[in-house]
Amino acid sequence: MLLGDRHYLFKIGRRGTGENWAEKVTSEIAKTVGLPCAHYELAIRNGERGVISEQLMPSGASLALGNLLLPLWDQDYVSEQKFHQTQYRLSTVLALIDSIVELGIPPGKDLGLTRPVDFFVGYLVFDALIANTDRHHENWGIVVERDVSRQDKLKTWLAPSFDHASSLGRSESDEKRTWRLTTKDQRADVKAYAKRAKTAFYGRGDSIRTLTTREVLVELNRLFPVSSAFWSNRICNVSAREFVDLLNEIPDNWISVVARNFAVEMLKLNQETIAEVTNG
Repeated sequence: MLLGDRHYLFKIGRRGTGENWAEKVTSEIAKTVGLPCAHYELAIRNGERGVISEQLMPSGASLALGNLLLPLWDQDYVSEQKFHQTQYRLSTVLALIDSIVELGIPPGKDLGLTRPVDFFVGYLVFDALIANTDRHHENWGIVVERDVSRQDKLKTWLAPSFDHASSLGRSESDEKRTWRLTTKDQRADVKAYAKRAKTAFYGRGDSIRTLTTREVLVELNRLFPVSSAFWSNRICNVSAREFVDLLNEIPDNWISVVARNFAVEMLKLNQETIAEVTNG
């Protein structure tokens, strides 16, 4: 949709979930830690609740998603298969991004990191914080633009992180949230719930299951220890008070009190896991 001279995307969260507030809150947390991220605002269009975000790429540029890039690295990769794609391995994605020689970093991010893969590592550490379970091959990509000084040359850079709606237990009912927050059963409390969070990535070799967020953190720490520690430190330095304040900015008719409390508890527990893995 066009507002003024700018293009925006309006996305409707699934009814009965907290996808709209989760998208808004996680984008604000990303900004707090300096992570390149699409900006989202709560919005209502034709009576439908959703979020609105400005187009990620400049006019004339295009977004090449991961499912179009991975077959260039692995000729057997099935780009049409979004889920249960066992070829979608964490090591493959990281190697692909690290191999694109002319790929630039997201614009406007002078953080001392020079490689695009260092920023992608940040996206995945951030996913562990917010328990994002949906970083499939259409939820990241690169921006491609013609170089105005040389029309025969393309400029490419890693797209900012986007689409974090599947986070913070956004689909749990308030009844289940309350139970997990108050139960004495350590197999069912918020900590156990957070620990079970799965990613879209498969492991090395012939793995037939997706990795947990903790397992992804372990691999990032092994393969890219410097950038993993960089983002882990930034993320773990966000205080619980800041999380509370960001969630309190969501209007009461978009989120319940128990959903706020549940999200804050998840964020604190996931910070502990990130620090534990990073510090060994």
